[in-house]
Amino acid sequence: KSSGYPKFFRRGEDLIKIGWSKREKKEYQHKAPYKVVALVTKTVESLGAKTKIFTTEQILPLSDPSDGVEVPDYQAYLGLAWLRHLGLVEKHGRQGYSVAKVPEFMHVVERAWHGLGQG
Repeated sequence: KSSGYPKFFRRGEDLIKIGWSKREKKEYQHKAPYKVVALVTKTVESLGAKTKIFTTEQILPLSDPSDGVEVPDYQAYLGLAWLRHLGLVEKHGRQGYSVAKVPEFMHVVERAWHGLGQG
């Protein structure tokens, strides 16, 4: 049952992730607004330009610069999971993450966003 997960799609301006809970033996759903995904993307791109490997501790807590409100961690993790799913971020075990050296990183993410299926 767990093969084929996670699944990502859009619902309006929200990124939706459907995952499989091994413990509960059923699907679960997380969602995050695109503005959080964009904020995670910009943060990750910036960290990736400065260092080869970065950790989630360097990302979190993440605050929306427009209003200073802290983003829930699960939403930031969802954005990071989608970037990994796209192949733009690679996980290196407990060491952390690295960013693929892709020209126009944010533009690639925006194209992927617009290509996501609506759910």
